[in-house]
Amino acid sequence: MSAPTSHFVIFHKKGPKWPSEGLSLSDPIAQEHAQYFAQFVSQGKLLEGGPFPGHSGGMMIFDSEIGENEVRSIAENDPAKNAGIMDFEIKQWMRVFGA
Repeated sequence: MSAPTSHFVIFHKKGPKWPSEGLSLSDPIAQEHAQYFAQFVSQGKLLEGGPFPGHSGGMMIFDSEIGENEVRSIAENDPAKNAGIMDFEIKQWMRVFGA
């Protein structure tokens, strides 16, 4: 077993303007949200991310080199957060197992 690494994770949840019918991946704001986070994948900052089933939110796991302040800034500038569709919580996660 390797030494644990610390990662910051954004947990997305429903914001005050979340649509009552849920948010489809094809909705324009969902597309903006996905494109916004795709840039961080390209930069090597975001390791994995995606929605939970049943319109219950989602999460984004960042590289261990990305600090809490940068992750918070990324979350604050998410188009879906700024539109009131999503809100977020940031937690530190200790990765012990994995490939």
